Amino acid sequence: MKRLVTILSAFLICISLLGFKAIDGEETIQESAQESVKATGNAYVILVNRETELIFFRSTATYTNGSVSTVTIDGTEYTGPIYSGIETFESSSSNYWNVIPWYSFRSYIEKVWTASNQTFRPISMHRWFLGFENVTSIDLAGFDTSAVKDMSFLFSGCKSLASLYIRSFNTANVTDMSYMFDNCSSLTSLDLSRFNTNKVSNMEYMFQECSSLESLNINSFNTANVTNMAGMFGNCSSLKSLNLNNFNTANVTDMHRMFEYCSSLTSLDLSSFNTKKVTDMSSMFNSCGLLTSLDLSSFDTAALNEMSSMFNRCKNLKTLDIINFNTANVWNMMSVFNDCVSLAKVKLGSVFTKWIHSSYLPAGNWENIERGLIKTEKELYNDYPSRALK
Repeated sequence: MKRLVTILSAFLICISLLGFKAIDGEETIQESAQESVKATGNAYVILVNRETELIFFRSTATYTNGSVSTVTIDGTEYTGPIYSGIETFESSSSNYWNVIPWYSFRSYIEKVWTASNQTFRPISMHRWFLGFENVTSIDLAGFDTSAVKDMSFLFSGCKSLASLYIRSFNTANVTDMSYMFDNCSSLTSLDLSRFNTNKVSNMEYMFQECSSLESLNINSFNTANVTNMAGMFGNCSSLKSLNLNNFNTANVTDMHRMFEYCSSLTSLDLSSFNTKKVTDMSSMFNSCGLLTSLDLSSFDTAALNEMSSMFNRCKNLKTLDIINFNTANVWNMMSVFNDCVSLAKVKLGSVFTKWIHSSYLPAGNWENIERGLIKTEKELYNDYPSRALK
């Protein structure tokens, strides 16, 4: 028996030394022994198949930037222009069209992938695939993004993208994810449960125009440092549900257009939202046509300035609880309830101290439960002119 234990222990030690490990219950793979091989040589990208395919690869050979050469990748020969420096260049809003070597080919590229068993470590990915309107598949399996801070506009405008593999992404140091998946209108699902968003401060328009998206997993998101969520889910018109219970919005100042045109949402639980610092909620729920009720009683709007069109065209909204809404600092309430044709009751509190006749609330539906006040919008406007917004 002792001999069996000794043999078993020796076997386990050998396995450990070889670098085998289990990943998420999948079959064990050998990684550490290959790590040095993965990063051997220089990192390049080649455009092939009449500039419709973009392939990232590593090679110990040296290629002149932009030169046409033939290379073997995963056993197949490819010929095309080769570009270097992909792990060192930093793109920004003022230079990306000059820095990203494949940018001028963006409308031709249909497929992006990486050579097998190779690792690529960029330092910036701002607008890397911006405007790839015809790309259908992007596989970045070999990407180690641990040094990347800016992923804004990364896949923006990839409106034909149906397959996206970013499972290897390490987002621990990313601070900007604004417009990251903007107008990825062919994606039907996104699982970002592996994303580390601890340092992200900007999620503005992150999923805007993802109009085919039916499933979105962001349950692991830490949003404690996020200040901007404007338009974050704007026109995610196929989303039927959205779990935001884990969201920490204590530092968010901008939520305008956050759920605009989420026209398939039937319910939305925002009870965990902390809105103390939010100044702009304009068009926040604009055209959420299937919502029948909204409980925003937990909202603190003391800092709010702008709420125009906030519930505009919520045509099926029947009840609305905004009992804690403080409108003392609001300067724009235009069309707040425009076209809310089904609205039967709005709960207000004593801190709702301003209103405007052009908010378009249907007649007879204002209720202040603390004062027993039920009046039409016109009566409120006429009876309390000192509090009416001009």
